[in-house]
Amino acid sequence: MKVEIYEKWKITTERLNHNEKLNDIVKIDLDTENTYYCRIEKDLNTNKYIIKGNIFGFNFEQFPRTQINDDNYHTLINEANDIIRGWLTVLHEDILSMINILPEI
Repeated sequence: MKVEIYEKWKITTERLNHNEKLNDIVKIDLDTENTYYCRIEKDLNTNKYIIKGNIFGFNFEQFPRTQINDDNYHTLINEANDIIRGWLTVLHEDILSMINILPEI
């Protein structure tokens, strides 16, 4: 098994069993309890990468514009960081809107 850390993303390459090819797991944990995270996966139907996130119980998915070879995730991770920042910005705005609806105490 090979592990690389890039921009706080953990890239793990492992062989699931002796007959299978190498499998890459690309993941970032967004909290200390590993409850909220994002992953970069390869969609088997389209053979394209997809960014998936689980944040506050919401599941997010988005295809990035960047499609790279299997040896280099750095460009894809950089784009994923921008996508995740966008997801978090929308959540932040929604939460602030809900707070504004509540009466002052």
